[in-house]
Amino acid sequence: SPGGRRDGPARDGRLPAGYDGPSDISAAYASDKERELELANRELSAAAVRVEQQQEEIERGRARMRALEMCGASPEFFCPITADIMRVPVICSDGHTYEKSAIEQWIARKATSPMTNQPLDRPVQLIPNHALRSIIQSFVDRQGGWEALG
Repeated sequence: SPGGRRDGPARDGRLPAGYDGPSDISAAYASDKERELELANRELSAAAVRVEQQQEEIERGRARMRALEMCGASPEFFCPITADIMRVPVICSDGHTYEKSAIEQWIARKATSPMTNQPLDRPVQLIPNHALRSIIQSFVDRQGGWEALG
């Protein structure tokens, strides 16, 4: 190409000025791979931080659950997604009970049961668990209300 850079020998066998042959290509390839590796390392570090934060959140939830169980809260009071006492328990098509807002958020992101990882029938129907809600409310009232439970 007239006036343009050539990436190899000219037809007469001469190399263009500034062409360093395979080392140019190798250096560019290595530079690209270094950038890819750096980006992958940053993404991995960010993912590790997120995992650590989630593990800390899970542990706080477990500690809170243990404390509430010590004051008489039944394990059935806790949402398996949030590990908090349910305020609006609903039965999902997988047969398990969840906090309504938590299972709605789950369903919006995934098509599987949080407990079994099996596909959920669509549309997912959530049925209020009035009996459990009443039992939980009685427990909460005996503890001094939701504010007292933290």
